[in-house]
Amino acid sequence: MTDHTVTLAAGTTTHFPSVGHTEPALLKILRAVVVSNPTLLDRPLLLGTDHDGFLGNLSVATENVYLDVPLRAIHATQHKLFGYAPTWRAALACLTGEDKSHRKWDDRALAYFESEIGEQPFPCDAASSAPLDLEAWGGAVFCANGAQRLIAAMGWIAAHKGEAGELRKARVTHYQLNGEAVGLMAEAALRKAEIRYGRVGGTWMLAIHSRSGLSFLARPKAWLVENGTLVSATAAQVDDRFGQGTLDSLQILPPELAVAVADDGWLKRQLDLKPRRYESRLNSSRSE
Repeated sequence: MTDHTVTLAAGTTTHFPSVGHTEPALLKILRAVVVSNPTLLDRPLLLGTDHDGFLGNLSVATENVYLDVPLRAIHATQHKLFGYAPTWRAALACLTGEDKSHRKWDDRALAYFESEIGEQPFPCDAASSAPLDLEAWGGAVFCANGAQRLIAAMGWIAAHKGEAGELRKARVTHYQLNGEAVGLMAEAALRKAEIRYGRVGGTWMLAIHSRSGLSFLARPKAWLVENGTLVSATAAQVDDRFGQGTLDSLQILPPELAVAVADDGWLKRQLDLKPRRYESRLNSSRSE
């Protein structure tokens, strides 16, 4: 097993003098979660591949950055090979906390979760040399690589920091999304309208079905997504072009995701500071 080291940053709150010689890291995480019972873990855990195709077609710009990512902004992982868990807490219960050779994670994992993660590989799995890789679709963050370590980190940090918990200097691909679409979806979610999307005949579309009391209004509003922009279309126009009942066959967008995409203040505050790339800061500190 390759002995990856972890770069502990200034401000790291927990140090582990007996690294590699204590009880398994996952046991410590589960114990901390039982004691503190963080409500962050009861949020829905989404499957990113269910939604990133649609969100990608709303993207108007992309940049790679290193950000402090609030746990509350993270909504999805790239797979659910550990079980189709509906919440982060349920996913945590599915983890084995061991590498592919069945060796248990040790305290290096906990130090990694608390460090500035940057480009560091996960220290407890020699087969996992790639860094944690996140995607920010507006303000909603998905995991593109490192689902199991992310779930474990979510449990450990939430247990100690609660709502203020964050991943520090994580690698993030930021997708700036069409502002009109983001606003429409967030507003619809807040008034409890049903948001649907899908790809039909090579064309992505968005539909919002408003409620009147407990019933849906007769016909939803619809937009076609073309080159990152929205083109308004009536339900009748969609039926004529794609077939009767097309809008009713589209996939439902979770309302919490629609709200999260628009909740990008945490990200914009950091981007406004125009931070240097994380590797540059690392190289600079090492040369001093």
